[in-house]
Amino acid sequence: MELKTNIEAEKYVKNILKIPSVDFTDIDISVLIEFITALEKMLDQYPKTINLICSIGNSSFIIKELELMKKDIFLDIRAKEKIDDVINGIINDNNINTMTLIHLKFDEKRPYIALCFNSYLRNCDLEHLINNIKTIQKKSTIAKCNNAKVIIYHEFGHFLDFLFHLSWEPEFFKIMMEKGENPEAFYYIADEMFAWTFGEYYATSKPEKFCEKTITFVHEKYSVASSQKEKIM
Repeated sequence: MELKTNIEAEKYVKNILKIPSVDFTDIDISVLIEFITALEKMLDQYPKTINLICSIGNSSFIIKELELMKKDIFLDIRAKEKIDDVINGIINDNNINTMTLIHLKFDEKRPYIALCFNSYLRNCDLEHLINNIKTIQKKSTIAKCNNAKVIIYHEFGHFLDFLFHLSWEPEFFKIMMEKGENPEAFYYIADEMFAWTFGEYYATSKPEKFCEKTITFVHEKYSVASSQKEKIM
């Protein structure tokens, strides 16, 4: 994969990764290459998720898509309020988080799933991004790997958790307790613990045992879900 410009990166993601709506304006190409490489690996590992991600791009682009979604005359007030909450969350991000997985589901409609590049990523080069990852990881008892790909792996972990409800499964709770995590902390941030663990496994060449156990558990759940129906959603 040789990508030299953001336009080339957008075309690659649309044509090869099958994500229909893409906008990489103001995102550093070296950062994009890391992200795209990681995302392609995830879609290869979990092929049933191909075509489920609707959009990927900077926050302004994602907000525009959400605003258009609100104009759907068939959406009720509660759905539109939910969209407003997501938009406000993007606007008020704390300027340190790099990416957010957005997932909205309304009745029987196909869910809207997007990878939103938060404002921090605008014109942020690879060196500054890695320094930012190191800062964020100081708050985690799990995350240690600080290459740029871990961001995509982390968000893809949230994506799988959204699809299969993995973070609150007893198996994952047991893995975290065996690791020595605080059960009260698990109650509040099980989803983040899962995403951190998932990201660590794929971002490092020598994952720890608790990461390996988690991925074995993920593969089992993914395999069962994949065999039960032709499409995940």
